[in-house]
Amino acid sequence: MKILRVGMYWPQTGGPPNGTRQTSRILAREHDVAVVHMREEGEKRTGHWKDGKVEVYQEKLLFPRRLTSLQAFFQTTKRAWRLRKGVDIYHVHGPFFAGIGFLDRERPMVLHIHGYPSLEALSRERVKRSSFSFRFIRWMEKKAVKRADAIIVVDSTIGRWARSELGADRKKVFLIPNGVDTEMFSPDRGGEEGGSKEKEIKVERGRFRRGKEIRRRCKLEDDGRLIVCIRRFAPKNGVENVLEGFIEYVKEYDGGVEKQKGRERQKGGEGQESHLLLAGGGPLRRSLAKRIKEEKMENRITLAGEIPHARLPAYYNSADIIINSFTHIPLVREHPLSSVREGLEKGRPICTSLTTLEALSAGKPVILSTVGGTYSGVDHEDLGAVVPDGHPEQMANAIHTLLSDNEKANKMGARAREYVVHNRSWERVTEKMLRVYDFVLRDTG
Repeated sequence: MKILRVGMYWPQTGGPPNGTRQTSRILAREHDVAVVHMREEGEKRTGHWKDGKVEVYQEKLLFPRRLTSLQAFFQTTKRAWRLRKGVDIYHVHGPFFAGIGFLDRERPMVLHIHGYPSLEALSRERVKRSSFSFRFIRWMEKKAVKRADAIIVVDSTIGRWARSELGADRKKVFLIPNGVDTEMFSPDRGGEEGGSKEKEIKVERGRFRRGKEIRRRCKLEDDGRLIVCIRRFAPKNGVENVLEGFIEYVKEYDGGVEKQKGRERQKGGEGQESHLLLAGGGPLRRSLAKRIKEEKMENRITLAGEIPHARLPAYYNSADIIINSFTHIPLVREHPLSSVREGLEKGRPICTSLTTLEALSAGKPVILSTVGGTYSGVDHEDLGAVVPDGHPEQMANAIHTLLSDNEKANKMGARAREYVVHNRSWERVTEKMLRVYDFVLRDTG
């Protein structure tokens, strides 16, 4: 089968480029796969190149920072039209990459929806709901949905939105949540390529060396407890909820700001000082730093910039707990959520986040802060804990409970790893995509 995919791709970062690359490389083992995508500002590579067996065609923005979505639409459509010969199926990642489907209606098109383009533009205050720009984006979304022979959504909330707001046919909507590289993100690997036993030993040593460097940068003793949140400091990501939860934890359970000398802490009983590492960089960094200074917690909380993808496993493996967060996008109706396992099985947004999946794959218990979350204490039979955003006292309690019992927390992490390996590897995700392709080819053939 010859597959032409249009959308974001490596070396761009984030969920969609990573997922497109991972599944394309797996598909290319048995199929002909080509990808058309846009070069971001600052990238040096352009033109035609190969990523393993995947043929990659990277188009250049003619006018950086101006009408980038329209440029992407026309540039990728032009390239895809030139590559259409012999193609069996188009797989496009978003309405502004669906141009080839409008031009060539003889071949089936799968539309992959990773988010809410129109609503995200609203939430970032780039457009107003009454503006022409908003109406145009929404028109493009509806046109792409109508043209698609099948629609893949990465979470159940997007699926409901596509059906209720964009008019998607329920029979054509397929929920395929994101996956994770379970070899790169594992408890005993540092994210480097596998190989001989000697190389595995080097990877293992490197993992501990990097982990110690991370903990030393946070000024932690060997028995200190490290809580990590890797999330861009942007309004929709809710990193401020993680910060407030940790501040509440320190005040309520971890002996306050000043270290208590000569005696074990009376509250919590953890016995070791804890530290929060927030990594990701972004526009909220200054306000987060100001809040940390107000609480005099500069020695308990570290802010770091964006972490290169290859170094992420070391950060996960250095942590005792991983926290991930997500806040509300205007006009999106959220599902209630009470457990991590439920979120994974039903494809809820916080559980399709790559940060969540990478943490679980690394064998770490997670705390997920999200709209619609409900918390009634930590269930140690679950894979972590879910708390509602804007409730720091509940996050503080979840942190305290997980840090208070290492054995139970480690068992939660082991179950999380097992679940992700069996259900969320990129190989499993690719198998589901192939079933969608088969459905489309049968339906249109």
